[in-house]
Amino acid sequence: MPSEDIANIRSELSAVGIESEIQDQLISKLENGIPWDSLNGISSPVSKTTEHLSSETVEREVYADGSVAITRTEKGIETPSSSGMQARKISGCLKLTTKSGWARWGDCKSKVNLVIVQMSFNFDYSLKKGKQARIDRIFHHSNFCTCIVDRDSTKVTRKYSDGAAPATARASVRYTIGPWKGVGVVSDGWSQVNIDKNGKLWTTHN
Repeated sequence: MPSEDIANIRSELSAVGIESEIQDQLISKLENGIPWDSLNGISSPVSKTTEHLSSETVEREVYADGSVAITRTEKGIETPSSSGMQARKISGCLKLTTKSGWARWGDCKSKVNLVIVQMSFNFDYSLKKGKQARIDRIFHHSNFCTCIVDRDSTKVTRKYSDGAAPATARASVRYTIGPWKGVGVVSDGWSQVNIDKNGKLWTTHN
């Protein structure tokens, strides 16, 4: 494995609080063509913690091999004015307008950090609270990857919530880690924002 790749991966693992012994084991898996549990799309986390901050919800999932996934989903912010200088000085997921019973929020952000690949995108959504949610658009999709991105895409996968089913929008990416020792690890990743009829927002991933 190129020393630069090892250094980058170790730096990202350290940034999410993974100890050096676990880092060694995770890097060894990649060198032998084995994806981490957080990347293979079939493993479930062994623990999960959720932190509700004023502007976002942060979820940290830990897997059996020590790999982690961290999701961040911005919350809608009520501003004193939906227009004018005061509102424009505030960044984040802001309430823009209310029309025909629909309250609209704009420039909200969803992010998934899987260490090897990090996916983020912005989205606008509208809400008739208690009745229905709607995703209006998805934009500013970006990937940070210690890998080769083969292709990526974004899509509003369910525009309107339907009963208990939330409105959803998804970013997808196919990427290759390596090859090292002649072996490349090919993975398909996705990040999805979900909004239910009561205005709850959360991010899921594969």
